[in-house]
Amino acid sequence: MTQNNLLTKTLFNACLDKKGVNPILLDLSEISSYAEHVIIVSGTSDRQVQALSDHILDMAKEKTSLYPVGVEGYETGLWVLIDFGYVVCHVFQEEVREEYHLEDIWPRVKPVGEEAFTSYFVKSNKKTASESV
Repeated sequence: MTQNNLLTKTLFNACLDKKGVNPILLDLSEISSYAEHVIIVSGTSDRQVQALSDHILDMAKEKTSLYPVGVEGYETGLWVLIDFGYVVCHVFQEEVREEYHLEDIWPRVKPVGEEAFTSYFVKSNKKTASESV
């Protein structure tokens, strides 16, 4: 598993650990230089958004020894952006997520939800292995 995929998997699982609402992964690797992966998740309150963000940061450090390039919006807990460069995580309060609809910015990208997340990495790892041959 590549370092990028390990970080993405770690961040997504951190969202699940703290009961994030409707976490999704967007694979932008084929269409964007902005980031390889974007994770979007919601919390039900400012405290949950901050707890999710704290756990995401803690797990990234613990499991990958990586630190974000930047963190924005933590103080208000409405929308926290955690930027690791090739993986960007958006943690929203539910109402703010509904208002901005980030999922719709990339209409050609099919969101990967919790149910499909594990199989996404199995498929992604097979693709990476076959490309290196």
